[in-house]
Amino acid sequence: MFRFNKLASLQFFQLARYAAFVLIGVGFAKLHLSQTEIGHFETFIMVSGRVEYFFNAVVVL
Repeated sequence: MFRFNKLASLQFFQLARYAAFVLIGVGFAKLHLSQTEIGHFETFIMVSGRVEYFFNAVVVL
């Protein structure tokens, strides 16, 4: 049986998180939100990913 170690757990979390963001983006398009509103959401996700990378790579290590 496959066991999750710290690295595999982090990789699974990242994959699940970005898959959820894609599904949310598709949901927004199906709700007929404007491209500008969807763009604001995607920009927020990009900025939060950069901030998270900084804290994981620089502050924690």
